[in-house]
Amino acid sequence: MAHAAFQDSRVRVYIGRQGYYDRLNGTGCIVVTGDSGSGKSALLSSWVHRYETAYPDKLIVAHYVGCSPSAADLSSVIKHLLWEISSFYDLDLEIPSTPAQLVKVLPEWLLEASRRGGCVWAIDGVDLLVSSPQSVIQAQQLLDCLPANIPANITVVVSTVAGPSLIPFTSRSWPQITLTGLAEDERQLLIEQYMSLYSKSLTPSQVRQIVSADQCAHPLYLRTIMEELRVFGSFEELTARISYYLQTTDAPSLFQ
Repeated sequence: MAHAAFQDSRVRVYIGRQGYYDRLNGTGCIVVTGDSGSGKSALLSSWVHRYETAYPDKLIVAHYVGCSPSAADLSSVIKHLLWEISSFYDLDLEIPSTPAQLVKVLPEWLLEASRRGGCVWAIDGVDLLVSSPQSVIQAQQLLDCLPANIPANITVVVSTVAGPSLIPFTSRSWPQITLTGLAEDERQLLIEQYMSLYSKSLTPSQVRQIVSADQCAHPLYLRTIMEELRVFGSFEELTARISYYLQTTDAPSLFQ
């Protein structure tokens, strides 16, 4: 399944912060935000994986909007949730086929899941949802589908970039986790873990060269550099190549 594959690809190398996990382990609603490439998908993927491992008898539904084009509309998000609730709790309820009907029954299904033991619903990349109509902010569409009072035993976790798609959540006073850049020890650990996946390594001076660069605090930038270095063919020219990459300031610049 596309969602499982997407999650697995983000879990393989991720430097988690216990403070983030602790806040996500609460109940109710929470929104994870940060710049594009700041690690929102990786955090949710890692947290969902940890939750599934720790609580195999509890229902957690993770929907990654960016995993495929078919996952990027609100109807697919709701239908995914209803299917998982029906399967997990063995419900003899029909899942509607039209967007309007899906929106209408969502509160009833959440209430039914609450009565039977609860559910954690994680939606990664709300800002990537396809809007209909286009004038409506995707996040607002999602919030309009949810009941004003989330039932007991139901947790809703979403992620979105900072900007217009965050505003609807802050207007409802959802608690917020804002991701910050990697500290130098976290950068070093990520480098070591990533290279070890491919039975490769860098010299201490090369690691220091990367770790000390301010732009490597950005997870996507650091990950992109590591991917490029992994396939670079000349060990003798590797230090010079690192210097070349570090002349850029963000991930898109690495491909120019």
